[in-house]
Amino acid sequence: SNEDANFEHDVANAAILKLTTELAFVEKTLAGASSGEGAKDLQVGEQVRAGRSDELLVDKLFANDIARFARGAEECYEKQQFRDALIQAWDMLQHSRDRYRGMTASMGGMHSELLRDFIRTQTLLLAPICPHYAEHVWHLLGYSDSIMRAAWPKLPDVDPVLVRVSVYLDKVVPDLRAAVDRLRGKKEAPAGTIWVGTEYLDWQQATLKVLAARASQGAPFDK
Repeated sequence: SNEDANFEHDVANAAILKLTTELAFVEKTLAGASSGEGAKDLQVGEQVRAGRSDELLVDKLFANDIARFARGAEECYEKQQFRDALIQAWDMLQHSRDRYRGMTASMGGMHSELLRDFIRTQTLLLAPICPHYAEHVWHLLGYSDSIMRAAWPKLPDVDPVLVRVSVYLDKVVPDLRAAVDRLRGKKEAPAGTIWVGTEYLDWQQATLKVLAARASQGAPFDK
């Protein structure tokens, strides 16, 4: 950020520590991979899966989050809102990756292709702000040319339905964990059941039908 407070020693040291921790994650994830132009594969450093990258819902959510926050960073860069660009490119993507890692821990781990795409995309997004870090990671990914010559990432369209699912999980998962922690204080937490509704309630369906009818007629919505 370009705010004065972020030039303090404590803030700077904290930022360096975050980058150092992330660099250790990237190096561990890419350790032992074969050399070649962009040919590095993910290895055992981080538990990963192969196969289809859209097999699980969590895979789809993570891929959609990468596109969503990357587009958010791109828009902020275009407006020269560098602090907000950093939030999208770093904080939001880190949160999404950490959530994905936790959710896939019992599913065989994160998907190797998605994880590589995450590292590549985030590195490109951070290059304008952290060029030395980005250059180092870019070569770890197997590219021989400088990241300064790389093209901006091509981003797929963002799925608004998956965004709603992602936002909902951000709310419900901490609530479930808190409930389990409360139970553990009293007795062993039993297995839980999550009920998912397949359709809206009757009053919600009626409301949506009225709104859809007015929208199809081009009528305004009264408050």
